[in-house]
Amino acid sequence: MKYPRSFLAAAALLAVSGASSAVTISGFTLPDGSSVITGTVYENIVTGVGQTLSGYGTVGQINGLPLSTYYSGELTFTFGGYTVTSFSSPTNVTFSGGWINFYADASADFNKDVAASAGDGTLFLTLAGRGLTSTNVNNGGGLLQGSGNGLADVDFTGTANGNTAGAGAVANGFFNNNAYGGADVLFNTSYTIYSSGSSLTPGGGPGVVGSADLHVTPIPEPETYALMLAGLGVMGWMSSRRRSR
Repeated sequence: MKYPRSFLAAAALLAVSGASSAVTISGFTLPDGSSVITGTVYENIVTGVGQTLSGYGTVGQINGLPLSTYYSGELTFTFGGYTVTSFSSPTNVTFSGGWINFYADASADFNKDVAASAGDGTLFLTLAGRGLTSTNVNNGGGLLQGSGNGLADVDFTGTANGNTAGAGAVANGFFNNNAYGGADVLFNTSYTIYSSGSSLTPGGGPGVVGSADLHVTPIPEPETYALMLAGLGVMGWMSSRRRSR
């Protein structure tokens, strides 16, 4: 059976579109396009200007699905260097700087009581923060709850804002795209402050527990771009052949 050239070109482009439906990075698969990475966060309490926010956590979901949908191991993160620049107790807090590191670990050994369990495995992504703003409110039950938001950029050196992870994060090149108002990553957080400690905090002592949504848009692999250009080239060639008849 013979098919029109236009049909063949369209089929080629559809095949390319199917091939670009996911981005795979060292065994970690992300859907092509924007994704929301959701994690549980454990961090320290800050009470004044000049103090530094730091902490760690683990990723549980991507786009509302379990992490296991995309990766067989665990994805953890550490962060720090967020320095308080203004503090209106207890309502508004702003931070400057900051860094965030992600680690892909084939062994799922994360333990909220062991900070080091969030910094093992392969260095996956290193980010330089653009500061952070947060707002705290009293929930009426004696606890402060809050939310925050910030931006971050891929840091190929792994040394920005006091970070010590160093260069070599395997996914950096896939997220360096200025997709969020010139930044590479947008994140939102929500949390509860346990001034007297809780069974939810590391070691049961005072601390902050919450969640974070990291908005990312991975860039397809270079070979995917090549396939897309090839498909478009085929369509252009077919179009020019029709016009020359």
